[in-house]
Amino acid sequence: PGVDVQTMTEAKETFGEWVEPMLRSVRRQGYRAPDIRRVYIPKRGKREKRPLGVPCVNDRALQHSSAQVLSAIYEADFLPCSFGGRPERGAHHALATLNEVIAGGKVSWVLEADLKNFFGSLSHEWVLRFVEHRVGDPRMISLIRRWLKAGILEDGEVYPNEEGTPQGGSI
Repeated sequence: PGVDVQTMTEAKETFGEWVEPMLRSVRRQGYRAPDIRRVYIPKRGKREKRPLGVPCVNDRALQHSSAQVLSAIYEADFLPCSFGGRPERGAHHALATLNEVIAGGKVSWVLEADLKNFFGSLSHEWVLRFVEHRVGDPRMISLIRRWLKAGILEDGEVYPNEEGTPQGGSI
């Protein structure tokens, strides 16, 4: 659960009570993104842990709906060789494609790279400019801005989020 400790079951049971007020607040651009609960999960094969941001269930539903809209907008822009963060395309699809290309003898080099703390260091202003370029709806831009700026609850204290986006939500 997120900072409100509401479970998925509880959110489903009370759906009729919270969904309309939430959507009204989105339409009038008054929606306030709840703080994100920070948890740490182990990285496979390493001692360090990966920080995750756990949104509230109702906020997660709104993020998921918004991500579906954004995916429909941006899907046409992606190249066939792009796999990250796309529905129905993941690491296994990327590896299968790479395997086909190598087996076909169409490759002369392979680049391996790891972007350290990519999500944690994203510039909020850059993300917003990037989205504004393709998305004309100010309500969507406002929502994304609010999600990017949502506070991070860790060890009982809320910290401001000045850069990056927590891994764990849909946005």
